[in-house]
Amino acid sequence: MLDDAPGRRTLEKLEKDAWGKGDHRRARSAPPEEPATRPNIFTLYEENIGLLTPILADRLREAEGLYPDPWIEEAIEQACAYNKRSWGYIEAILKRWRDEGKDDGKLGGYTKKISLGEYERRRGPGSPRY
Repeated sequence: MLDDAPGRRTLEKLEKDAWGKGDHRRARSAPPEEPATRPNIFTLYEENIGLLTPILADRLREAEGLYPDPWIEEAIEQACAYNKRSWGYIEAILKRWRDEGKDDGKLGGYTKKISLGEYERRRGPGSPRY
């Protein structure tokens, strides 16, 4: 529409019709905002890993009770980053975090030094020493 007298009248008419009684200056209420919700474990799995089976759904429900939601999300993220898209891999990550601690700042692996005698006792005499 043009910004002239007939155009403004037409616009005013349209607004009156849209609002009913012609009170076009009434403040419009903003649409209700949806709360930011996290996707549930099933949605996360289906979007990132694959289809759900009834047995897998039971395992996911069980994991939901054992581990915090942010851990599950991060484990799925990590599995996708390494292209290991299976529940077994994700579950192994969660178990390791539960047993060893998550983000504790320590390097993984066995780092305690042992003597040669202890090494041979564990591995057997004549085992490679590298």
